Amino acid sequence: MLSLACLLLWSWPSLAHHALSEYDSAHVTTIEGTLSEIRIKNPHSTLMVQASGSSGPADRWTVEWLAALVLKSEGVENTTLRPGDHLIITGNPSKGPGARRLWLRTVTRPADGWTWTGGF
Repeated sequence: MLSLACLLLWSWPSLAHHALSEYDSAHVTTIEGTLSEIRIKNPHSTLMVQASGSSGPADRWTVEWLAALVLKSEGVENTTLRPGDHLIITGNPSKGPGARRLWLRTVTRPADGWTWTGGF
């Protein structure tokens, strides 16, 4: 347990420097859609979500999440979420104009009420 804590403390500055600088921490965006792909991995996990737009076809969003090691310590496994799950996600949007990318803050699966709000 101590080695896990040391690893997390050692890796957090790198994560914050690399990943979070790409996102606008002053704004939060909410998307709702269907999970098409999930990759629980290091250094960052990724969700691909087909989210309904205000008009027209669904947009594909890339949602960046924490490392697999961190998520596992919070009870999130490769099978926690599955393609086809309907999700509501809040996150910080990419600073890139027109980019459909978020840094995940919360995720909820309304079908059973499962919610993740930790680790940030």
